[in-house]
Amino acid sequence: MRYFFVLSTILCCTCTALWDPLALTQAKALTATQSQSIAQVLGADTPLWYVDTPTYRDAGLTLGTHPKGQDKYLIQRYARKEKGHIAHFSLEHHWASGEASQCRAKEKAIPYQHPQLGAMILCSSVRPGTPHFVSVRAVVKNQSAPYLEIQYMGPAADLMTLMGAIKRLPMGNQGITGSSLSALEASRPFYPQNKQVQLTWPGYALADEQLVWGKPTQSPQWTRVYHKAIPYIPQQVTLHFTTLLRHSPQSQVVKPDRPCGAGLTKSRYVHPQLGPYLLCTKVLSTAAHSSATDKTPLIHHLMYASPLAGNKLPHLSFHIHGLPQDMLNMLGQVRLN
Repeated sequence: MRYFFVLSTILCCTCTALWDPLALTQAKALTATQSQSIAQVLGADTPLWYVDTPTYRDAGLTLGTHPKGQDKYLIQRYARKEKGHIAHFSLEHHWASGEASQCRAKEKAIPYQHPQLGAMILCSSVRPGTPHFVSVRAVVKNQSAPYLEIQYMGPAADLMTLMGAIKRLPMGNQGITGSSLSALEASRPFYPQNKQVQLTWPGYALADEQLVWGKPTQSPQWTRVYHKAIPYIPQQVTLHFTTLLRHSPQSQVVKPDRPCGAGLTKSRYVHPQLGPYLLCTKVLSTAAHSSATDKTPLIHHLMYASPLAGNKLPHLSFHIHGLPQDMLNMLGQVRLN
């Protein structure tokens, strides 16, 4: 059975601000606010790493937890422009083991010895559409929690320099107090409970909660991610729907005459609890698997909801993905905590 994923389509909008070259700043330490939040979720004594390089700039930080204690994580991103593309490098600290310890079939294995992290395997492949870029994930051998995962996409010439620039973040840059809070609990100083929302809709389960800093000196975004999978046996396809409820530090209010863009349909909706929204909806179609007996394409919708003037929570915006008949009903089930 083939699986159809749309998460990258939705999350690309989340990351736009993180890759804005004007927003990129060099960072060798965490701010006091970031340190405190990280200590609250990960613990004050957690070993953290950073990239000490003047060429790649800080492109954002994500602190998150998965529900029911499945994982908690910290992702630090670095980026630079290269021939019209964005090269990026990330350090991911996870409490649940993620990447496999061996390279995949189409990846080239490169042994590497880091002076502090020890023995590693670099799994490299060519990135389609960007022949001068390589896609690399680094696997650290014999790890225990927290597990460090390294992801890179950029020029091959930069790889070893970046790997060698990974250093232990000085303990003085981390929080001095800590516990084991969820990302939801750590978000309360930025977004009180009466300013947060949740989704209740059949089949959609909470998959992720995360604080995202685009600029270190700004308050973070707070995002709740919901996921639903629907298998279609006749078409041999499983559709994966991902919905984001995004809380931003700045107002997200748009003007009623704002265009939606090519391929999207514009409409207006008044939420019974929150107020008016401008909706931009895209119709998506997924083809059946080539060996399926039923070739009927599967239609689903992706809706972007932005608050209009008069909305009670102007810092909230939504990306809702699902079946056409469910979209407005789902939006109506976004409720205050």
